[in-house]
Amino acid sequence: MNKKILFIILGVVVIGAAFYIYSFRSGSSKHLRLVPANASALVTFNLKKLTDKADFNGKFKETKLYKTMLSKSKELKETDGMGLLMSEILKNPLDNGLDVFSDMYVFVQNNAEDKNIGVVMDVKDKKDFAAFIGKIPGLAKNMHDEKGYQVFSHGNDYFAWNENGLLILETSNSYGDEKKQEIIKMFNILMVQDKKNSMAENKEFKQYSDNKHDISLFLNYGELMNTYSKMTANNPMVKKLMDNYKGIYISGGISFENDKIAMSSKTHGDAKAIEKINYLNKKGVDNKALQYITNDKVYALFSMSLDIPKIISMFADEKSMMQSLEQTAMGMGLTVKELESVFSGEITMALVDIIEMESKNHSYKMNEATGEIEMVEEIAKQPMPVFTLNMGIKDRANYDKLMKNIPIAVINGMRKFPLGYIPTFYAIETEYGLTFTNDSTLGAGIVTNKKTMKEPNAEVAGLMTGKPSAAYFNLNLNNYPAAVSDYFSRMAGEKSFSYFKDYMSLFNDMKGTGDVDGASFEINLVKGEGNSLFRLLKQFDTLPLEEL
Repeated sequence: MNKKILFIILGVVVIGAAFYIYSFRSGSSKHLRLVPANASALVTFNLKKLTDKADFNGKFKETKLYKTMLSKSKELKETDGMGLLMSEILKNPLDNGLDVFSDMYVFVQNNAEDKNIGVVMDVKDKKDFAAFIGKIPGLAKNMHDEKGYQVFSHGNDYFAWNENGLLILETSNSYGDEKKQEIIKMFNILMVQDKKNSMAENKEFKQYSDNKHDISLFLNYGELMNTYSKMTANNPMVKKLMDNYKGIYISGGISFENDKIAMSSKTHGDAKAIEKINYLNKKGVDNKALQYITNDKVYALFSMSLDIPKIISMFADEKSMMQSLEQTAMGMGLTVKELESVFSGEITMALVDIIEMESKNHSYKMNEATGEIEMVEEIAKQPMPVFTLNMGIKDRANYDKLMKNIPIAVINGMRKFPLGYIPTFYAIETEYGLTFTNDSTLGAGIVTNKKTMKEPNAEVAGLMTGKPSAAYFNLNLNNYPAAVSDYFSRMAGEKSFSYFKDYMSLFNDMKGTGDVDGASFEINLVKGEGNSLFRLLKQFDTLPLEEL
């Protein structure tokens, strides 16, 4: 279904060309009533904006991606009803009865047994759409009337429509006749449901949905978590945690801007429920945390400031969990209260270097002398990511009590943790707290110098100190050591990696921040001409689409 939805999304961009002909006309939202009010997720595609930003009627038609889409739409399998429908829509973008000016919706509906995924489009003229379908032999032969709507199928794909809209529905965990019966059962509910039972009357959606995003998201945490709470009904602690998300919603979306893809979200709903799941402190990490992150560069960085007492209090209402926590604390020589006071909750984790190291690999080869296949141990060089992990210490006295019960001695200022197949990592006490790294040279440098390392650049540092959670990721492959490219070129093949590198040359970095109220992220592109959406689509020209 995922590939089919992608095909629909790309294909609908084509029919959006009508927007350029009737640029002042607006679409409707009446087809929103086909989306159930209890959908766990709803994605809205603003076809007008996407078509405009993709420069459909201009340079997009010159791209290899567009030409490949047209070519692939003609290569349809007999069981691919969705592909068949989209192929005909591509041929008749204006004369098919669908309203290409209206938003397209993709929703997910969960229950304990399976998951339903639906795609909804607006039918502007019932007669025109019926005539359009009637001209497609592969679809028309399977069309029949149901109470309040019409349904048709082709292969494994099922469609229903009436004056409210077109619904394409897929369900998981069922096949053959069972799948058909399940989908018809859903059609009987959704195609004729009262507006009050639809997303059109969901008060949280009505209040927070807007048209400012190119692609909008509405997430119903309660419904999403309800599925998992049913699956874990025998685990009261997990069920209780899942139940905490009832009444909480996330609204947001993606906007394609010049040289940037901006993503944002807002948390809303039951204020008490939102505060209950807020396990973050109000501010970001302390400035001192930044001074123990990197000694030169930072390729990726994540930070979080957790409310440790609140997290521990989550266990208080569950007797068995609290007893386990008390026993754990006792084994460390502390009370639960002392344990929660040890760390500040400030955590940073960073990828600060990539170095080449020798590692043992095992392979099987033919022994020509014996004629038998034997396992051979080989020494090979490969890049190893170097990280630093910092944890802030709040109560030094209780920290010292804790460390007395850690049976790993301090040698040359470091505790060494050998973990078998996982690279050894080292723990160093600092003025700020505890620094972990998997590079002994880096660890020794911190011990020897008795001073801080370099901070990340001011722009990245500002993210970490500004919000209780933040992230940064360098997407420019040219900024990474040559050993990284060499390794992946060997692993994926020189040709494949070359295509990947060419496509990634469009990107610069990703950065963002978040708290319980919402999040804001952006993917930054290198400077260039045109909207970021068009540039993303144009960049596919660097790939061998005919081979994919």
